[in-house]
Order: sequence, then C-alpha cells, then structure tokens
Amino acid sequence: MTGILFIKTKNSSGQDTIAYYHNDHLQTPMQATDKAGNIVWSASYTPFGRATVTTPAVTTDKATITSKLRFPGQYEDQETGLHYNYNRYYDPQTGRYVTSDPIGLNGGINTYAYVGGNPVSGTDPSELEMCLYRNENGSCAGWADMPAIPQPVVNAAAGFGDGVSLGMTSLIREIMGTNDAVDFSSREYWGGVGAGIVVNAIGIKSGGEIGIDKNIIIAPWGNRTGNKYGEWPHYHRRGSPDGNGKTPQVQGIGRHRPWEKKSPDKNWCDRF
Repeated sequence: MTGILFIKTKNSSGQDTIAYYHNDHLQTPMQATDKAGNIVWSASYTPFGRATVTTPAVTTDKATITSKLRFPGQYEDQETGLHYNYNRYYDPQTGRYVTSDPIGLNGGINTYAYVGGNPVSGTDPSELEMCLYRNENGSCAGWADMPAIPQPVVNAAAGFGDGVSLGMTSLIREIMGTNDAVDFSSREYWGGVGAGIVVNAIGIKSGGEIGIDKNIIIAPWGNRTGNKYGEWPHYHRRGSPDGNGKTPQVQGIGRHRPWEKKSPDKNWCDRF
C-alpha cells in the first residue's frame, strides 16, 4: 500500500490547488507541498498519532491548505478530535479505539487496541487487519511473503527448545500445527536437543559455547570475549556455500547471530 500522493483542494486564498504529500515509513502524511515546492501543510505526531499542525504562517505570496489525513486510513474529525477509520473511531490521545473490534477476538485479545500497541511499525488502514511487515512495493505482506529462516536454524532452535523444555515446546508446536516445519531427523535438531539438555543439567550462567556441529555453535548464556554482541545469548552459523563451495560474504561462523548486523544484509532474516 502507498499513502495518499496528492490532493486537489482550496488553499487559504480560496484558489484551487494541488498539494503533494510527503509520507513517512508508515505512509502517514508529514508534509504537503505545492508545485513550486513550497510547504503548504505540515504536522508532527505522537507515537499513537496525535497530530500537531506545524504549517508555516500564511504570507501574501504563499498560501497554505488544511489537511485532515492522519494515520493510513484515518481522517480527523475536528469536532471530536477522534479519527474516523472506516469501521470505527480511533482516539489518538489514548491510542485506542472507542468501540470494540467488529471482528471480535479474531483481531486480538484486546478488542480496543491499535495495531497490537506497536504504532511505530504497524498500520491498520481498514481497521480490520493490522499490517506489521510490508513487501518492497509497499503492500502488506502475509506469512508467505516473509523472508525464510534457513532450515538448519529452524531445526537447531526447535531442538534446543525441546531439550530445555523436556519436550514441552514440541507439544506446543503440534497444537499450533507448525511441527511440520522441523526436520526431526536432522543432526541440527538432535544437536540442539543435546545442547538444551546440557543447559538443564548445568544451569544458566555466563560464558561457554555448545558446538552442535562444525556449522552451528550456540552460546545460550552469552560469553566474555569482549565483543559487544557476544555478551548476549547468541549463536554462530556458517552460511550455506555458494556455487563455488565458498561461504557467502559476512555469513561465516564468526558472526554473532541474530544481533550482529552487516552492510550486505538485504533484510532482517539475513541476521539468522
């Protein structure tokens, strides 16, 4: 989804004008300019969308406009201060809807909440389905569009969780219908199980790494190597070899995942 790009309206001089919107990462209008590039409207926002209009003062040669567009899909009602969001009204002062979600608990356990309490990353243009991740073209992405986490990481993480929880996480995955994503015959899975059992046996403490195999190492307690990323619980994974049998750039075994970000990363999943 892209935000509103322009609007034809009356300016402060009573003339028809076309204003071009400049939107932030959520597609919330931050400024509008005329064809000459003059700012004709601007605003700043609190995290939950309460706007403070900061439009420059009107001059004899520079008219301004009024805009009621707010968060994607929202239009400010000047009389009440609420935002009309197609199916119900939103209160930017409290960051909540004033009526319960028409789709009930399908929208979440809190039927008055806006985008799960995450207005910095999420949007809900139709007020029926929040969006927390977008494709490169701006459209709202479903789980099928999300970057895939490497299978060895899935296997190792599942195994580690099953080892620590003594199988409880496997039962939870079975109930959720996600156990098919795990390869239980893989060495990464059983290495993860062993690592989880070790954690249960010796307890959580600072320092130490557990090698599942030469390609995956888990540091469940962090370590004291002096590396700022290494102080946190992390793991190391060697990237899958390319066509020449070489590990891709910055995907070597020394990388502290998932905290350590590298410039060649194309998306957040590359950290895993």
